[in-house]
Amino acid sequence: MANMMNLSQKTVAQDLSLADNNIPTLKVPLTEADKEIELDKLVSQLGDELQAIVHHHLYQAMVKSLHQIIAKEGPKLSGKILDKLHHQLPEIIEAASKPHKP
Repeated sequence: MANMMNLSQKTVAQDLSLADNNIPTLKVPLTEADKEIELDKLVSQLGDELQAIVHHHLYQAMVKSLHQIIAKEGPKLSGKILDKLHHQLPEIIEAASKPHKP
């Protein structure tokens, strides 16, 4: 019985030792330093993902607000621009008609 148990443990150890060197096995135990490095990496990745999500939602909110403002204020703004252009048109024509001096 003990021989069978010993054989089983050897098989498990061999199967686990075939794994990548970065993965803890029976022969390569996980150390506390490895846990801290892995945790730091995960926290960093989660922080990056959270920041990307926040930026995406902020961008969506800004675009939505811009569309709402343009839809609401666009006609009034266009009218003001055209009115201003209409008042400045004589000056623009006069400036364009003057000969260009190098």
